[in-house]
Amino acid sequence: QPILPKYDIRIDRFTVENLRVDKGVLGEQRRVDLSGGVRIEQGLAKVQLTGSLGGKDRLYALLNAQPDRDKLDLKLDYNAPAGGLLAGLTGYEDGLSLAVTGRGGWRQWDGALLARQNDARLAAFKLAARDGRFSLIGQAHPRGRLEGIAARAVGETLSLSGETTFENRTLDGWLVFDGGGVSGRARGKVDLTEN
Repeated sequence: QPILPKYDIRIDRFTVENLRVDKGVLGEQRRVDLSGGVRIEQGLAKVQLTGSLGGKDRLYALLNAQPDRDKLDLKLDYNAPAGGLLAGLTGYEDGLSLAVTGRGGWRQWDGALLARQNDARLAAFKLAARDGRFSLIGQAHPRGRLEGIAARAVGETLSLSGETTFENRTLDGWLVFDGGGVSGRARGKVDLTEN
């Protein structure tokens, strides 16, 4: 069954206009403009956020979920180059770009996730949903983000595939992983009832 709040949330429009970031923060002055809206009511969820952040920083997010019409659209375009505003705010100083796309419905949905650092790929996953079962398959490349035993176990590439259901606020599924020095399969449940 679709998982949406049973209460209404509605913000027709919010805006942040002409927010100035002083030159002393980034080495150059920036103007920041943000706009968006949220509408969650009667089984419908629409969320949109657009940001003009100056430089090469980009932020765009869209969620359109309408279970009664078997609709689910998702898009995220996040670009936070090294030395930029988003990199500074998030603490990811080396920069990060993240793209998520998807189209379909609650019964059949297909999507993808791609994460990059500069010109290097950090992760690429194919995402899917079929009759209430959600799955992913792809690879992650830590590229120096791990140290010690974890770095040796994962190696340069970690392959992942998994599947889960989400019913009664409980995740129930499995995950297969294969790295440079470790591989295995995990299965279990995560109860989110108290969260």
